[in-house]
Amino acid sequence: MSLLLAASASAPGKLILFGEHAVVYGHTAIAAAISDMRVSVDAQLVLGEQVLCISLLDIPSSKTCYPPLTFRVELSELRTVLGGIAPLPHWTRPAQPEQAAIQALSTLLEDVHEEDLPALLPVLYLAAGIMPQLLHPSWTGGLNLQVRSAKLPVGAGLGSSAAFSVSLSAALLRLQLLCVSMAAEAPESLLAQARDAMSPAGQRLASLLQTHDIDGRSARPSPTAKQLINAWAYSSECILHGTPSGLDNSVSCYGEAVKLMRAAPAEALLFEPVKRFPKLQVLLTNTKVPRKTREQVSGVRRLHESLPSVTIPVF
Repeated sequence: MSLLLAASASAPGKLILFGEHAVVYGHTAIAAAISDMRVSVDAQLVLGEQVLCISLLDIPSSKTCYPPLTFRVELSELRTVLGGIAPLPHWTRPAQPEQAAIQALSTLLEDVHEEDLPALLPVLYLAAGIMPQLLHPSWTGGLNLQVRSAKLPVGAGLGSSAAFSVSLSAALLRLQLLCVSMAAEAPESLLAQARDAMSPAGQRLASLLQTHDIDGRSARPSPTAKQLINAWAYSSECILHGTPSGLDNSVSCYGEAVKLMRAAPAEALLFEPVKRFPKLQVLLTNTKVPRKTREQVSGVRRLHESLPSVTIPVF
């Protein structure tokens, strides 16, 4: 296989200072990014084998108990399972995943250990959603994804899943923008399928998503690109956690410190940067006791619904 295009991205974990669960019920939360603890993703489009290859280099496989956790799926299989449902949201207009899409993609993971499903399912969804040309019948390339997360403990309450979702969304979006740019320069190439997958509105949006070079080797997403990255990352978080607040992925995507609030239960969450937030040195101790955010969120909901007189004063 020969390399066609490559893109990389990283995203930090987060530390919630207060309001971690209360924010879901209308109270304010404040969280800050942990800049030195990150998840990084390398994405490569390759010519040749039409396969999506996923390598989570620091996550142990439940079958072997050792890393990496790997998975391969033919793009034709991905196209087949998604062909029987409504199309995924356009890559420039992400939305909360439909249950039908999650169930369809889950059929590709039937032989995967149950404990490994949460790490792989969002990758399938983001790859198919952000790079729809992979599902095109005439596409003749493959996609390789490598994720490194050793610097950010999993299940420690430090936003590892959000950093995973943000870095993966950012790398895939960057790769898609490179596809679109090169397709415009070489309209007869394989990459033209990326351009054909875009609406006129999407083509106009692509010009706003271009990243800003920092040092010739790395780039910072534009404000419009950050919004799109964050929206796709939230879609991934919904697959992982059900109905997350969106705080973790927003802090990971935008960095620094963020204040999150909801004016009313039915209204959308509002994010606001915390101005003049100082840089802090924080001592974190990893207890090595894993926890699952979905279970924590569900437990708080049950407690709040059964004993609101107890939880409201605490919030």
